[in-house]
Amino acid sequence: MGLGIKNPVVTLGEMGAVFFDGNKNVHAKAFDVHPVDTTAAGDTFAGALAFMIVNGKPLAEAVEFAQAAAAISVTGSGAQNSIPNYNEVVDFLGARP
Repeated sequence: MGLGIKNPVVTLGEMGAVFFDGNKNVHAKAFDVHPVDTTAAGDTFAGALAFMIVNGKPLAEAVEFAQAAAAISVTGSGAQNSIPNYNEVVDFLGARP
């Protein structure tokens, strides 16, 4: 039939995320940050993931970007004020060792 979710993604908070890449389950570790407020983490992750997917990025790259966006969001307070823009996420990913 071909119905159903082909590539599920499950967020695990500070334990990262798990997704099915079409062949196997992949565990993507979370970024190590000092959380202040997790209010917008899930929504930030979902929005960033959707943004990357609709822009044609591979799922693994989309999940990494979404995790980075969520990691940044938990370091701020509140919802709207803590959600990073695209450039902030790119800078965060570029600053990793």
